[in-house]
Amino acid sequence: LALGIVAAWNVQRLQLNSSKLIAREVHGMVAAQDLYIDMREIRHQLQQYGRSRDTRHLDEIRQLKEQAPRLIDDARKLIVTPQEEDSLTILANAWSQFSSQFELFVNSINDESPQDVTLDQLIADITCVVDPAKEHLTLNRDVVDRTNETNRRTNDQLRQAFLLLGICGSASGLV
Repeated sequence: LALGIVAAWNVQRLQLNSSKLIAREVHGMVAAQDLYIDMREIRHQLQQYGRSRDTRHLDEIRQLKEQAPRLIDDARKLIVTPQEEDSLTILANAWSQFSSQFELFVNSINDESPQDVTLDQLIADITCVVDPAKEHLTLNRDVVDRTNETNRRTNDQLRQAFLLLGICGSASGLV
């Protein structure tokens, strides 16, 4: 009976820890996904602006740009590995570069002055943000996969332990 109670308590503790870990890593992956989607949408809007020269695309980029610092911060809070830290640092630096270049570009359009920054440069700059965002997302997926595999192995071990406990408990009862 005591062994059964200890085993049940241990299983509950292990499952609670696994649930917390999986939830954190899924939130990290969702944050990485949101960041990646935001950066790709900015690149898409830049490309659309290049085709049409419609400033509504630039307005859309401004709205997306306002979300980016929060998305980067959310992803930073959920970092698990040093590789994720590195990819997010590269992304944040590239984002800072893009953001300042975008403002120069928009200002030159509004003032109708010569452009210091070309559209091609902006697209290249945002691509330097999209690529690390994709890498960060891939790293997050890898972490979730590793955690899931660890959780599966733990469940296999628990099943074996309970089977052994049942057999030993039955044998002890017969003796």
